[in-house]
Amino acid sequence: GHPFYEPARGLEYLFGYCYREDGEVRYDAVWGLDRDGEKAAFERFVDWLEARRRVHPDLHVYHYAAYERTALQRLMGEHSTREREIDDWLRQELLVDLYRVVKQALRAGVTSYSIKEIEKLYGFERTAEVAGGAESVVLFEQWMEAGEDALLAGIQAYNEEDCRSTVALHEWLLARRPPGLPWRAHLDQREPTEE
Repeated sequence: GHPFYEPARGLEYLFGYCYREDGEVRYDAVWGLDRDGEKAAFERFVDWLEARRRVHPDLHVYHYAAYERTALQRLMGEHSTREREIDDWLRQELLVDLYRVVKQALRAGVTSYSIKEIEKLYGFERTAEVAGGAESVVLFEQWMEAGEDALLAGIQAYNEEDCRSTVALHEWLLARRPPGLPWRAHLDQREPTEE
C-alpha cells in the first residue's frame, strides 16, 4: 500500500497472495492503481477467497504482522462493501498472524522479528531487486509519474517473495511443531468462558 496516496488516506494498490492448487504453491496478484481499482481489487480478492472457502471450508489465511488484517477492515469500511464476509473472517478466526506465533513460540537470535530477519532461520533466499516495502512505495510513486510497467513488475516480484516467504515460514513452523500437541479447537467446539 501507499500510505500517502492522498493527504488523509492511503491506497492499497496490490493484493498479492499465494495458495495451493494441485499440491503446488501458486501466486496471484490483483492491482488497484487508483481508488476505483482499489475497491475492485478488494472485492475481487474477497470474492475469490469466499469461493475457495466453499471448496475448502477449513482454510486459513496466513499473514505476517497486523497490516493485512487492518487493511482489510479499513477497506471494508472505506468502500462500504464485503462487510459480511470480513466480519465472518474475523469472527471465525480465518486470519492467522504468523508474527504473533513466532513472537510467542520462538526466542530467536536475530536483531528483530521482521520477516526478513526471521527468514534467516528457515533459509528463505530473496532475489528480487526491490528490497523492502518502503522501496516499493517509492517505485509506485515513480510509476504514477512515468507509467512504466517495469516498475510495477519490480513491485510485484518483491510482493511475490514476501508471499512465498510467508508460505515457507508456515511450513517451517509446522515442521517444528511437537508431535501430539493438540490443535486449538474450532471456535464452535471451544468451552465457553467468561470472556
